[in-house]
Amino acid sequence: ILHVGSSSLAHGPMANMANMEDPLKVAVIGAGFLGARIISEMLLLGNDVAVFDSRLSKAKNPQETLNQCIAEVLLECNELKLLRLACMSPPEKSLWKPFQDGKQRQAQACSSIAHASPR
Repeated sequence: ILHVGSSSLAHGPMANMANMEDPLKVAVIGAGFLGARIISEMLLLGNDVAVFDSRLSKAKNPQETLNQCIAEVLLECNELKLLRLACMSPPEKSLWKPFQDGKQRQAQACSSIAHASPR
């Protein structure tokens, strides 16, 4: 995981994560089992997430493939009633809008590490 945002780490890297007004810009390399869960966690916290995965870059529609992968993780969380504890809605298909009045959250599929990291 690369933290590439401008947020100060003076009070620790978790200090700004819950603050929706100042989301971190995060790049995640790899969207396998662990990477998908890290991406999901970063989205749950309201961060901007860019993802490079060599498997995704070869997919016919990398963004849709990534959205579906993350939706599966979020649906697992929903089955465990974890999203409800956070007062969030589960994804519908591969689109996730966790709050009724909020915006859609999705990680950005990137075609290279260089594309993901300068965010």
